[in-house]
Amino acid sequence: MYGRFYNLLENEVSYKMIELPFAEASDVLGDIKERLKAMKPTPVNFYPYLKRVLNEQYEKLKPQYPKDIKIPKDTAHLLRQDFEPEYVIHLEDVPRMEDGTPMWFETSEDQCWLRFGYNNMDARFISDQKLSMEYIRATCSTISAVA
Repeated sequence: MYGRFYNLLENEVSYKMIELPFAEASDVLGDIKERLKAMKPTPVNFYPYLKRVLNEQYEKLKPQYPKDIKIPKDTAHLLRQDFEPEYVIHLEDVPRMEDGTPMWFETSEDQCWLRFGYNNMDARFISDQKLSMEYIRATCSTISAVA
């Protein structure tokens, strides 16, 4: 692991390898485990949350398969009004994680869903914030202008 160090007297930044022996690392990791038990509100663990979101959304949307996913060409082609896809990915059935959890079935044609945990910290309701196309286009335009 590398650490970033600032030398304020010489106004320079250096990167040095940080060495942490296993004995010390195991104490640090053990301390984190104990701290997590006492945290309020309880942290949202990624994989259980992800599986719940994917399963609930799959049941809610009931996506139809087979399905074609059209990948657009680069911006230069799009600006020349060439809207034919660069690639078409044909899916016979919903892709699934190793444990069978369905994934990659929502669409971003008119909005993009953001899943940030739970609504008002109530675990009964998964966050369902969304970005409309106006926000997505504005973000993409800003990124394109900066790049």
